[in-house]
Amino acid sequence: MSHSYNYQSLANTDCHCRKRTEVEQDICQFSHRELEELIEDGILPDCAEECLDELTAHMALGADGMFLWARLMITFIRSPAHSQRQENEDIARY
Repeated sequence: MSHSYNYQSLANTDCHCRKRTEVEQDICQFSHRELEELIEDGILPDCAEECLDELTAHMALGADGMFLWARLMITFIRSPAHSQRQENEDIARY
């Protein structure tokens, strides 16, 4: 399923998502923190930091209000079976 949303319009500097439900805000905060850790741990490339808000918004859209989906996606990205390129493609796809 492809979303045609403007991801930049969803991100802001306060909670990385415009006013949304509390669950969606929690997903945004969780995703942002976890994506930062993935960058710090070298799992995602350093250049991912430049589009961190966009990646965060994309994760929140993919989760569609399901916190478990966001958590599973982070676990999936951390899987040693995936290369950095695959991880970036996985984030963009979902």
